[in-house]
Amino acid sequence: MHIQNNPDYSGNPGGVPCFDAGAFDFEGWSQLAQRDAAGFFRARRSAIESFIASAPEHVVEGLRRLQNNIDNVRASAGSPLRATWQISGMLHEHVDLLGHQLSLLRRETERLSERFPGGTPRR
Repeated sequence: MHIQNNPDYSGNPGGVPCFDAGAFDFEGWSQLAQRDAAGFFRARRSAIESFIASAPEHVVEGLRRLQNNIDNVRASAGSPLRATWQISGMLHEHVDLLGHQLSLLRRETERLSERFPGGTPRR
């Protein structure tokens, strides 16, 4: 949905500027934030909740915890820039952990390949 289609988002958090994945309407969100900060935060919460609800069941709780962590950082950071740096650091830590886990998996795969040079043993 583009901002021209529904110019008043404040009373309808479900009618946020372009909630479709891959089609983020930055201008619509920016105008909403400038015009109606409370409406922006209601729409933001609605968009986040809709996204989490649409996720596979086995990841919903993790997404809720992640969003809670992000909200806590935003609330305690003192400024949007500091919150951005702190959230970026959280993401960097997760990427580092994934890289470490990938390295362990590769080593284990190599070890198993050496142990079973002809391929995977059949049961």
